[in-house]
Amino acid sequence: MNTPNQNSSLSALWGFWPLLAVYVGIWLVGNALLAVALYHGGLLLGMWRRNFQPRSLLQGWSGREGLGMSLLCMGTWPLVILLWPWMQLGGLDLSAELEAWGFSNFWLTAGFIVYSLTLHPMLEEGFWRGVMPKTWLTDLQFAAFHVLVLIKWVHWPWALLAGGVLTAASWIWRWYAERKQGLSIPVLSHAIADLALILALPWMMPA
Repeated sequence: MNTPNQNSSLSALWGFWPLLAVYVGIWLVGNALLAVALYHGGLLLGMWRRNFQPRSLLQGWSGREGLGMSLLCMGTWPLVILLWPWMQLGGLDLSAELEAWGFSNFWLTAGFIVYSLTLHPMLEEGFWRGVMPKTWLTDLQFAAFHVLVLIKWVHWPWALLAGGVLTAASWIWRWYAERKQGLSIPVLSHAIADLALILALPWMMPA
């Protein structure tokens, strides 16, 4: 894979930047788009510092394994729909939260969805599986900032359970990246997981 080797990976301290981005953007300012901008800006800077090679995003494909991972990630869709009534915090109005963040605008929402299914998984995989240290700490850091987002919407035991699933997902994606010497399987299956969550959103809104 045309990404830096273990010795030239970023410092593990870079893995705390997403936590700071989420804390400032969502918890302090209350603006999800600011959180995304800060987060992705940090990812791009880290990838630039380690001379990340974008062609690695297209390398390492295996049809059967890629399809299997994608189907597994699509399973997030019915699972979230099934569990959401028990997961969500009491009194949560997710549609109002999203509207307050500007997602009542059709073009903004459509653009964000396209971005989430294309550039977002490329940036995350390029950073977390491309230039970060290939360790369990990186997997935990990947999960941790997602948990910091989730606790705004779901009860903390569910957020921690989701953190465990995300840690495992990060390890699997890292394993594929190293085994296949490329990021194409992690990128596609990551995009499918994001699509599954987007498809679940209508069932997560109040009737």
